[in-house]
Amino acid sequence: MVPAKCSPRSFAFRATACLLLGVVLLCFNGTIGHAGTIVSASCPCGYSKTLPLFGGRGNFKTVCMFPALDKAKHDIALYNVFEYPDTENSPGPPGLISYASPNLMPEHPSEAVAFWRIQSLGKTLTLYQGSYVCPRCEKRTMTFRTVGFWD
Repeated sequence: MVPAKCSPRSFAFRATACLLLGVVLLCFNGTIGHAGTIVSASCPCGYSKTLPLFGGRGNFKTVCMFPALDKAKHDIALYNVFEYPDTENSPGPPGLISYASPNLMPEHPSEAVAFWRIQSLGKTLTLYQGSYVCPRCEKRTMTFRTVGFWD
């Protein structure tokens, strides 16, 4: 079987349509949901931990994981902000203090390392470059950095 010939005008139309469809899909895909952010927390005292933050494309409307200090365990725990949404005015889940709390944030925050907007709650959660309170040594020497994304 011999393939049918395609006129140059028809070919140009199909190529343009495919290109536009590709652009639309790329743009549409980026606005449906966001992949979560993977951050690494580290301190000169030797403490380090990798944390999958926020939510993925399949659960971003119900899950937003954010780090909190667990003083009892001298560690960082993750909690779902949708279960404890008032992180700016309350300590977060029982026994934990959110890293969104002014008591744990850097004294002079600079550039954001990771952020997540929660439209339904009307808030943005942000981790900044700078020194956070370390769960191990309890000094303001722990930093976060972005190491990847998850979905």
